[in-house]
Amino acid sequence: MTDSEAVDINLIPVSLINRVDVLTGGASSVYGSDAVAGVVNFVLKKDFEGLRLSSNYSFFQHDNRANASTPIAAANGIATPAGLATDGGRVDVNATAGHNFLDGRLNLTGFVGYRHGDPIFFRDRDTSGCQIQRAGSGYNCLLTAASPNGTITPLSGANAGKNFSNPTGTEGTFVDAATVPGYSNSADREAQRGYDRLNLGGFVNFKVSDAVELYANVLYSRDKSQNSFYGPYVQSSNAYGSAPYQVNCDNPLMSAQQAQIVCGSAAGSGALAPVNVQYGFPGLGGNRSSDTFDNRNLRIAGGVRGEIAEGIKYDVGGVYAKNRALWITDGKPLFSKINRALDVVSVGGVATCRSVVNGTDPNCVPLNIFAAGTGSAALRDYLFDERRAISDNRTEFIDATANLTVDLTRFGIASPLAKQGLALAFGGEYRRTNQNNTINDRYIDVYGGQSYRGSQDVREANVEAQLPLIEKKPFFELLQVNAGYRVSKYNTNSQTFPTWKIEGVYSPVRDITLRAGLNRAQRAPSIYEGNQTVGFTNYNVNDFCAPTLNADGTQGAPRGSIQACRASGLPDNLYNSATLLCPDQMCRQRTGGFELQPEDARTVTAGVVLTPSFVPRLSLSVDYYRIRVNQVIGFNYANFAVDGCVATSDPYYCSRIVRNADGTLYGADTSTATGYIQGGTTNQYRLTAEGIDFSGQYSVPIGAI
Repeated sequence: MTDSEAVDINLIPVSLINRVDVLTGGASSVYGSDAVAGVVNFVLKKDFEGLRLSSNYSFFQHDNRANASTPIAAANGIATPAGLATDGGRVDVNATAGHNFLDGRLNLTGFVGYRHGDPIFFRDRDTSGCQIQRAGSGYNCLLTAASPNGTITPLSGANAGKNFSNPTGTEGTFVDAATVPGYSNSADREAQRGYDRLNLGGFVNFKVSDAVELYANVLYSRDKSQNSFYGPYVQSSNAYGSAPYQVNCDNPLMSAQQAQIVCGSAAGSGALAPVNVQYGFPGLGGNRSSDTFDNRNLRIAGGVRGEIAEGIKYDVGGVYAKNRALWITDGKPLFSKINRALDVVSVGGVATCRSVVNGTDPNCVPLNIFAAGTGSAALRDYLFDERRAISDNRTEFIDATANLTVDLTRFGIASPLAKQGLALAFGGEYRRTNQNNTINDRYIDVYGGQSYRGSQDVREANVEAQLPLIEKKPFFELLQVNAGYRVSKYNTNSQTFPTWKIEGVYSPVRDITLRAGLNRAQRAPSIYEGNQTVGFTNYNVNDFCAPTLNADGTQGAPRGSIQACRASGLPDNLYNSATLLCPDQMCRQRTGGFELQPEDARTVTAGVVLTPSFVPRLSLSVDYYRIRVNQVIGFNYANFAVDGCVATSDPYYCSRIVRNADGTLYGADTSTATGYIQGGTTNQYRLTAEGIDFSGQYSVPIGAI
């Protein structure tokens, strides 16, 4: 299992797969309430004999050439690669060994596999070095204000709210930030992470007698990957709260022109001027500009099955699984450290932090925001030396099942028009999921949220019936009904959830089979879905009530109508206000902390199977399915609310836009009092899936080839 309560199929050894059965259209009454859309069954070999070694190598090859994004990238100073790019290499090495003992009654099988994959960078593709976004009537690249040139915004005086930057190669001169080429951080990010994965496990099957067959298996996997991205940067003070950064007006790193812009009449004095600063240091990150993902899975299963009497079979088993998902990511520098690094005085002609002079922070390194490309290893080590943000999510899963199948033909319980009698299956299941998510203080500082523990118990009972009504009669090769019922009780929900199915099968002749079914399922939120804590991140969406930013740097009309903005809680007088523009066009997104309701699903299926007698070993099937899930539980990003509100002005979408008192949608990472757009796991209105499955199979004996 993973931390999202989905089975990680990387645990399954490919070398031992016998076949894969896919059942669409709902299977909740048989497999549990989670099987709303169906199930995928991996059927493994139980009698593997011998040694199998396999290895393969693959890679990507892309022909980079000019395209529609090339002129947009060029206008933003971003080069488009040309020619062939060969990257993303992947190697797999696998070994499987097995042997049958005791005349085939005992089989032992083991396997081990290793995979390595190389990363692919956005900069190596002609379409992704520039992340294109709509800008009014045109398009431009998504650029960051936290560039090596910096973006400095005075917050007082005549220049309050204006953005300035440092032109490359010219020190001591501020210019309008719109005249300085922006920086695309896509170039430093990966389209595919590099990774390593190890799989190993073993299986044992021992048939003591027809009545007793013992089985057990152990599966383990570990994958580790790293995601590189834009180097360390100083982000807007809005990320820390309402207090701005402060720079002293006699800072020796400032020129007279810059001091006049930032401080006005206080230039040259010891006064502190409020400023907003965004400044990036690409190339200086080292391990500070990457995410590390480390996932470990262990699954142990075992049980006993057999036929205790003619037509009576049983299967009793259990599963224990645990997962650890470790995420280690960069943390931003402390607000206090940035302010100390901006408070600089001259000591013997050397720019020195005031905190070094007075002894409050002897390790402080000055932050020079008054020139381009001023990053250094010393500054990086000072600002970004804090502990990295860590999320350690551990999930434990326990499952016990007992099933009994009974064929009542031998007891004469059958339709008078059929030879095969009534078949029944009874089952009971207990599942428990424990989750423990631990985050450190650094994680809370950056992303918000809190550590939590949770658990969920599920008790289920089910019954199935299969009854042939007519067999081997004219125009009735087979007429059969199937039915199933399951009841589920979650300790996290006061309701009891029934699921059921009813199916019909009709074969007028052996070559043609018609089938149809109706299923109903209910599902309570899983422990993972129901226990997501509140967190905040910046998301690539701008305020639709703010001016749009055109490709030429000018501003256009807002994307949303005044009616939509009014529905999102914005006063009319702030419509089209530049103060609504989110930093780097990335507004705040809130995820987690929403109360979830159970899902309710209905599924209809109908199909035909053709096995023409004049073409032996040929099987064709066509199935129609329609699945409708009300109150569907799903994950939405912020653009779900934004796009819906813009299109409809409906409160269903617009109520998810939660603004600050000043109308903005950005602010402190960890504060619920600031503006944000709701995202994360919520109940959506309805999900409808409809389609047709085609399947065909034709086999030819080797001797006939």
